[in-house]
Amino acid sequence: MIRAQINGDKSVFEKYLADNYGFFDAGMHKSMDRTKAISKIKANSTFSKTCGNYQLIPEGDKALLKSVCSYTAKELVFISNIKAEFTHRFAKFNGQWKLVYEEKREIF
Repeated sequence: MIRAQINGDKSVFEKYLADNYGFFDAGMHKSMDRTKAISKIKANSTFSKTCGNYQLIPEGDKALLKSVCSYTAKELVFISNIKAEFTHRFAKFNGQWKLVYEEKREIF
């Protein structure tokens, strides 16, 4: 999904985000639903992201995935280097895993 985000490939997100998907950015105190999140996906060659420290916690037809990501974003002349912890909640719908909820917390 990281590559799809960088390339602006909305079809990947349309396939894997649950209808009741929600995103919360704890640092910015902003949230988005599925429609708004997909609308924000645009190709961005000035954006790079790498993730690691994955922890997968399965819970039957649900799963929790935690990761730490570092990313760089260029806007005009400004460059932001950000490190954040992501929590992803997945659930199985009709046999297919869907992303239900994401939360981002920046690490300082």
